[in-house]
Order: sequence, then C-alpha cells, then structure tokens
Amino acid sequence: GFVPKIILMAPPVIGGHVSEGPFGASFDDTAHAKSMEFGACFKEVAERCGCIFMDASETVCAGIDDLHLSARAHRALADAVKKKVLEIMNIIR
Repeated sequence: GFVPKIILMAPPVIGGHVSEGPFGASFDDTAHAKSMEFGACFKEVAERCGCIFMDASETVCAGIDDLHLSARAHRALADAVKKKVLEIMNIIR
C-alpha cells in the first residue's frame, strides 16, 4: 500500500542574544552555539529513519526576540515546505 513520506525539519538557529531577551531565563549563553548543531543532528536522524530532511535555517532566521519567527519568516518557511512537498509529489522539479 501507500507509504507516506515524512519530512523531518530542523528548527532555525537561535539568535545570539536570546539569553538577554524575554526568554533569557530559559536559555544560557551557549544556546546559539548549540542550536547551530540542529541541522546536522536532525539530518542524521532523518537519514537513519528514511525521512526527507529540511533545515529551516536555510530559509529563515529567528526574529526580533532571537527565538520566534516573524510573520514574513513564517510565510517564507511555508513557501519552502510547499515547494518541497510539490517536488516530492513530482508536480514541480
């Protein structure tokens, strides 16, 4: 039967000043450096599990609070996901 294709997406890198912002209590000065490893870690898991991999950091970066995406970034990420899904479905190349 049908086997769904799963996209595993690494989140965008956390901004370098997140520990100074409103979420500072949840993050320390190593958050940015550690988040730069998201892509490689998620890619490894995707390959091991047979998933399609996307790295959000290739399309967007954290917004003004160094953590969340802006409305524009959400739209850009949605467009990137849409493009990938259409590629998977062989609708575009």
